[in-house]
Amino acid sequence: MDTPVLIVSLAFGSLSLGSTILVFIKHRVFGLGGSILSVVGVILIGMSVWKSIDIQAGNKIKVRLEKAEKGIEKAEQKINDLNNFKTTLIVQAKLKELNVYTGPLDGTYNANFKNAIANYQSSHGIQPTGIIDDKTLFSLEDKEDKIGGGGGGGDAGRAGRVLLAPQD
Repeated sequence: MDTPVLIVSLAFGSLSLGSTILVFIKHRVFGLGGSILSVVGVILIGMSVWKSIDIQAGNKIKVRLEKAEKGIEKAEQKINDLNNFKTTLIVQAKLKELNVYTGPLDGTYNANFKNAIANYQSSHGIQPTGIIDDKTLFSLEDKEDKIGGGGGGGDAGRAGRVLLAPQD
């Protein structure tokens, strides 16, 4: 039941119940017709009130769902920001270990860091974009195997994905 039907239902229910009461008061006659009109009036009014409550509850649920969705979006953005910070910090540390980056290990993607990435990419046969992508990360992982003993890995099927780019 939508709002116009709700209003019409409430109006007819009130009208039938009201007319039945008036007939009873004026003529002191209730009869079968009055009983039927009373029942119909009560049913229509009850349905209208019930639907009104249902609509209000539905609107409250909708508002709560929208708030929850916004909260989820904010949480996902925070997770994404943390992942970007973590990736930047790890790459900064790796480039610093390789004497390519001289800036602070602070997790910020600044011009100095972007230049260090581009220099590393250029010296390792990767197109120098200054952006942390799969090829750059896989190359750094291979260096880690040789330098720090970490778990490197192949780049099968993953090359070309941009993982982290500077935010201007």
